[in-house]
Amino acid sequence: MDYPENQKTTIEILSEFAECSNRKIFFSEIPYPGTIMNAVTNHKRTLYIPNNSFEQSFLIGYQDPKSLNENELYFGVFFPLPIPTSKALKIRKKDFLDKLNPFSKKMILKTNCEQFDSLTIITGNDISLVNRFFSNIETQKLVLESLKI
Repeated sequence: MDYPENQKTTIEILSEFAECSNRKIFFSEIPYPGTIMNAVTNHKRTLYIPNNSFEQSFLIGYQDPKSLNENELYFGVFFPLPIPTSKALKIRKKDFLDKLNPFSKKMILKTNCEQFDSLTIITGNDISLVNRFFSNIETQKLVLESLKI
C-alpha cells in the first residue's frame, strides 16, 4: 500500500493538537531489534497528553506488539480514580462472544442494575469498587456513552 508522502503520522497530528491547545505531549518509541528470521523492527510506543495542568484526565495510547497479555494495544481517554494499586478494575462493552463463553461468568462483577450489567463486562478483584464507582445511574449513563465511541 502506498501512502502519500505529505500525509501526516498520528504522532504528528497529535503533537500539533497538543501544541494548538497548549497541552504537552509525552511520547516514547522503543525498537525491538529484528532477527535473522524476521528482519522487521517492531516498536513499543507510549503516548500521553494530560488534559490540563491538574492532570485530571489523559489521552493515552499504548502499543506493544510483543506483549504477551491482553493489552497489547489501547488508545483512549483515561482518568485517575482513587484506587489502591493492589486493586484491579476493568470495564468494557459486552459483545456477542461474551454470551458464548461459559467460563467468563465466574470473573464478571455485577452492579445489580440489570440494564447496565447486560451492556458491560466488569472484571476486577474487589466488588466494593464496583459498588462504589458504578452504583450511580448518572455514572452508568456516562460509561455507556463512552463505550459507544
